Amino acid sequence: SKTFKKDRIVVEAKFEPGCNTGTKVVLKEMSDFAKNKKKGDIIVIAKQKPHPFFKRSGKILKCAMEISLSESLCGFEKEINHLDKRPVDIISEGVLMHKQIIKIPDEGIPQGSGHLEIEVNIKNPGKLSDSVRSKIMEILK
Repeated sequence: SKTFKKDRIVVEAKFEPGCNTGTKVVLKEMSDFAKNKKKGDIIVIAKQKPHPFFKRSGKILKCAMEISLSESLCGFEKEINHLDKRPVDIISEGVLMHKQIIKIPDEGIPQGSGHLEIEVNIKNPGKLSDSVRSKIMEILK
């Protein structure tokens, strides 16, 4: 009869920051083995965890940002926190259209590679008074 000893060990698999889903790390000769047999390898496969704000497409990191109508016309300065909690300045000085993409170079995955794409969603005011409407019409003529 064969006797097996149950042991629990903790192993560490190191993945490079920004690695793709499906990236494999092989831990050589770390698996269970039978008497007089060679130990096997443990293969750990990375799986991307969904993020509530960012989405990933290869080296491109994507997110959406809501801005006001005045910000879309006059520009803005905002800050977002990157995946590593580091602040990234977002500056727009021109007119932006709804769903337009702002690209920030070297802020993709991994950092220093790819770019960050921010899709602009313009929040329009719900109602305009007659006086505001006429002022806007005069300015935009």
